[in-house]
Formats: sequence, structure tokens, C-alpha cells
Amino acid sequence: MSSTESDPQQTKALIKFYQKHVLPLCKSGMADAQWTHVPDGPNTFYLTRKATRMTRADFELPVADEAQIARTLRAHWKGTSLETIPDPLLKLARQFEHTQRQAQVSAFVYEMF
Repeated sequence: MSSTESDPQQTKALIKFYQKHVLPLCKSGMADAQWTHVPDGPNTFYLTRKATRMTRADFELPVADEAQIARTLRAHWKGTSLETIPDPLLKLARQFEHTQRQAQVSAFVYEMF
């Protein structure tokens, strides 16, 4: 199965996950959370940050195994609308572990050279 083909069971699982976990976030206004801060003046959205530089550690999360992924996501999303998603997300991910990859090389690769 290539990345452009889909398994009907996987598609059904994705739709169910989206409807149960993602849509409620949109309806709750989480999608608009970035706009909840009203600027002091009418001409700027500038915010003074405590940390002005990001390090490599800012982009790294411990994800050695499934249990650690769940702990990391729970800790990272604690206190947000996403804190209930790690377990259902990992359950969904298990359904995609054994997706077969296409054995032959795509024709698109040949066109690149």
C-alpha cells in the first residue's frame, strides 16, 4: 500500500478519531486561542518573551517507547484541551503500525532524475 492509498478500516478509524477528539476542540474555541490575548495598543501583537532563544532541548521530547510517549504527551499537554488525547492517539497509531509499503519504486522517483 502506498501513502496515497488508504485502507478502509484505517480511514474509518481516522474519521472516528477526528470526530470524537479533534472536532470538539474546534467547537470549544481552542482553534482561536492564539487570539485571546488582546494587545495593549491597536497597532501591535508584540509580546515580550521570557526566553528569547530556543535550544535543541526545546525541540526534543523523550519518546523511547509507547509508554514513554504517553507520559511525555500527557506532561506536555497537561492543563490544555489536549491532555485527554494521548491514549486515544496512541490507540489510533497502533492501527497504522503494520501498513505495508509498496515494494516497487514509484514512477515519480524516476522523473526526478
